[in-house]
Amino acid sequence: MLITVLLRQKGTVCGTGHVKLSDDVVCGAYEVNIGGDCYVPGDVDLSDYLGYEVEYYYSEKDNVSTLLCAFPTDKNRVITISGDKVRTFTGTKIEYYAENSPKVFTEDIDFSARILYNSAPAGRIASDMIAGQEGNIKLIVQTATAALSP
Repeated sequence: MLITVLLRQKGTVCGTGHVKLSDDVVCGAYEVNIGGDCYVPGDVDLSDYLGYEVEYYYSEKDNVSTLLCAFPTDKNRVITISGDKVRTFTGTKIEYYAENSPKVFTEDIDFSARILYNSAPAGRIASDMIAGQEGNIKLIVQTATAALSP
């Protein structure tokens, strides 16, 4: 009889293969880092959840932790902004227009926020690198009770 023990955890996805939130994240090239621990991804693709808090299940065998499934928790507040909708960006605040609306929305950005630029960790980013550019900006905030604006 084969018995598999499933373990359950919550944590922030800090790295997926070669893309990571900071250079401090250390895992193998084909591993996933969640909350500082490394996992073999198995059939689980977390590339869209970098920076998200996830609840996940994994198994351990021969000192190898393998992900079995993962899904984002309700603590993630995610806002995706088209680069051409950005009015101003200061590094600690972004003002933008919502799709099909003349109303300006503002989001504060914590100074300690992790920033990726073209899939690589970046320091502070200049306004002209963001405002009016093609592509999307994704803001991910983990809160006790996440709520989406626009």
